[in-house]
Amino acid sequence: MAISFEAIGQKMVTFAAGTGLAEGKVCKISANGTVGPCSEEGFCGVVSQIRGGAAGVIPGTSGRTCLIVSVDSTNKKIGLFL
Repeated sequence: MAISFEAIGQKMVTFAAGTGLAEGKVCKISANGTVGPCSEEGFCGVVSQIRGGAAGVIPGTSGRTCLIVSVDSTNKKIGLFL
């Protein structure tokens, strides 16, 4: 087994894992607090790991000023990462 420290300093967030995700592939927000598979357009990050219905996602470092992770249209509120 090779040892690597390449992930030091990366920021990872946890989302509910939607159907069809694969480790190492890009993902997008597919529902409130949930990520699903996507093409490279509109992605929010790369799936680092999937465990027990949760996905660890390494956020993208460019192309966005914030990441909207949930929408409550009734109360007109959003959850986001800056």
